[in-house]
Amino acid sequence: MSCYNFLYAITITEGGTFDQRFRWRTGDPLTPVDLTGFTSLTQVRVKPADEAPLIELPHKDSAWEADGETGFYLDENPETGIYRLYINDKDTIGLCAAHKDITGIYNVFMYSPAGEAVFRQYGPVTILAAAARKAATP
Repeated sequence: MSCYNFLYAITITEGGTFDQRFRWRTGDPLTPVDLTGFTSLTQVRVKPADEAPLIELPHKDSAWEADGETGFYLDENPETGIYRLYINDKDTIGLCAAHKDITGIYNVFMYSPAGEAVFRQYGPVTILAAAARKAATP
């Protein structure tokens, strides 16, 4: 398996849902990587040295559902090489407490069934402060 990683900038809007799908392919010609049995670790931090992540996308073994839980999801057919980074809007509300945009970084590590850690994806993150906010519910 080829362990290429790629840089991809993402933008998350405070109070909004983030939903992005990616396909891992390798070889010549490009062929999808079969992700059967893979797990993942995906985190967003303001600074790499921060003790706690700002957002964590836990690996989910269940199928993705609209308005479901924040997480890293494999496609229903893992042999397609498709995975999804999903952050529910409930988990982005209040991220920009100072009402200023936040910049940081994220990493996606994927772990093969044999235990190989692949640094799959990384990049800058911008979290946009929202001007439109729902009133807090009691």
